[in-house]
Amino acid sequence: GGLAPPVDKVSNNTSWSRVVSKNRKSLLHTSNNITSTDEIQITQSRIWKTGHGRNSVMIDMSGKKLSKNDFYKLIVDQYPTRVGVLTHQVGNLRYAEINFKEGDVHRENFLTNGLKINDTTIVIPCPAVSADAKLVNIRLSQLPFLAESELLEGLKKSLSKYGNLIDSCLPS
Repeated sequence: GGLAPPVDKVSNNTSWSRVVSKNRKSLLHTSNNITSTDEIQITQSRIWKTGHGRNSVMIDMSGKKLSKNDFYKLIVDQYPTRVGVLTHQVGNLRYAEINFKEGDVHRENFLTNGLKINDTTIVIPCPAVSADAKLVNIRLSQLPFLAESELLEGLKKSLSKYGNLIDSCLPS
């Protein structure tokens, strides 16, 4: 058993598991991607991809109504010391890799303060994954009924012998 999905959210061609997999809540990143205050919406990027350089950061621009030229202008104006910018689109995922010189303090500033899109929207990037990293996506089912904090602790403990856990999501 379980609850049936709301009819208006599932088309005849979309399985319930596919709908749920698109709406996921991170256990590791408590902001769960979007933090809103009365005036500002802050989005945390979670692009787990290797970069073309050691000091690259990835920024998720999906859903932002911004042309490529406008995006480049924001980067140039806010982070003039960047070395390069490379945009990508994979399906609905629009993201960019921004590279900085070794030791550039603006990279850390970018990781902390993000890119101000307008007066009400900020996107925080994440560091690119190291080129020698081996990323593995796993999907677990039939997890025990535990509080999220207990489940996360158990996952960290169980998976730690295989490497670092960079994200863990549950359907939201």
